[in-house]
Amino acid sequence: LSQADRSHFFSSDQIALVTQGVYEDIKIGNASTSKTSHDEIASTFARAKRDGIANPIVIGALPFDQDKEARLIVPQSYERLPLHSSLAGATSNQGLRVISQSSKPSEAAFQDAVAQLLVRMAQSDLRKVVLSRTLEMQMNQIVNVSSILAKLVKNQPQGYHFSIPRTDGA
Repeated sequence: LSQADRSHFFSSDQIALVTQGVYEDIKIGNASTSKTSHDEIASTFARAKRDGIANPIVIGALPFDQDKEARLIVPQSYERLPLHSSLAGATSNQGLRVISQSSKPSEAAFQDAVAQLLVRMAQSDLRKVVLSRTLEMQMNQIVNVSSILAKLVKNQPQGYHFSIPRTDGA
């Protein structure tokens, strides 16, 4: 999975999906344009089929902020493989070291938010919440994303894992 070929990766405990190349980018405006989004995807699928992609799919990332633009792609090709097969051949990140890191929110603030949420959940009908935090790290060398994904999947086989290139090239 390299940024150069803009590959995407998704896995669960049942399947892995790895894409290669980009047939077409689909930029979708905010939530108020959902009808247009559906039409855009449908017309992109029709063009992809006409151009020889037998069963086109769409993959990408939808922002939590509904005022932000979503970015999806129809890949040139993709493979659905058993999870263990999709990560075969991932090269090691031997010698990789963290030079600096920062967490947003901080680890202490995140733990506090979790504790507060658990109290609120015990006192209400709220049953499921998704919390996240961003961990930014500067490394001493280029990171092999496939190797990191392989370790995540091995250590957390019941989770959902993904790698989606950011639109800003980072």
